[in-house]
Amino acid sequence: MLAVHVVGSELTCLTWNMCWFPSGKKDLRLPDVEPRRIAAAADIIRKESPHILFLQEIRDRETCDALAAAIGGQTKAGACSAFVDDAKIVTFQQCAILMRPDPRCPGIRVLDAGFERWKRKGEIVPSRGYAYAVLAIGGKTVACYCVHLKANRSRTFKGQQQDIYNRELAVEQLLAAIHARQETQNRRVDAVVIAGDFNTNLDDATWVSESSLRRLDENGFSHCFQGVPAAERVTIPAKNGYPPVTFDHVFFKGFHLKTPGRVVPGAPISDHNPVVVVLE
Repeated sequence: MLAVHVVGSELTCLTWNMCWFPSGKKDLRLPDVEPRRIAAAADIIRKESPHILFLQEIRDRETCDALAAAIGGQTKAGACSAFVDDAKIVTFQQCAILMRPDPRCPGIRVLDAGFERWKRKGEIVPSRGYAYAVLAIGGKTVACYCVHLKANRSRTFKGQQQDIYNRELAVEQLLAAIHARQETQNRRVDAVVIAGDFNTNLDDATWVSESSLRRLDENGFSHCFQGVPAAERVTIPAKNGYPPVTFDHVFFKGFHLKTPGRVVPGAPISDHNPVVVVLE
């Protein structure tokens, strides 16, 4: 999830994978526990005072609307994906963008919104896709993209390389989409934010050759964790024999970094921690 809080020229961004929200269980609906989990997530969000939320692993548009109502104010859903699995069944892991204007930022307006699935290349179809919202904020046009890239499920070297290639293809397609929007007549974009669960980082030897995040850097995007030590930017704490890792990132272009990324405890809602960064 990514949230953008606007105060004057400042944008406070928060990205968070919410982990099978709202049930917290894979592919299950649990109406007896979901209202409590929605209320708890809304409390965390309100403490960060966001104006725009980008969500990963949220079930559907109905869940977006329920979370928006729990947050309160004028919060509303701007976009929610409807990705399907190989059987063409809508999955329980969607990406979405919500907006929450208030007197400090009364003028958020949606110019365009929706979602796109990644496209096949050869035998590989990257997992899921992205949700997007192009917003008018304070006289500027800001394009926001919420991503959830391929997880690292493989135990073999070949499988690991396929996962890496899956993510690299997704990033290339996203960059192409951003470029196409910038070049399209009457679609001027002043700034871009890309945030979400990338399932990779630049720290671990496992992904030392992966180009996913480096391609963003090569295309002029800055990273929210500039100068932040690895121990202070753990977005998935150690669990079940897995070491702590940084998989959740915010990349931006057209902004300056005012305050580097800061990790916020995400338990008990998710095994991921939200990441907060202030841009201007």
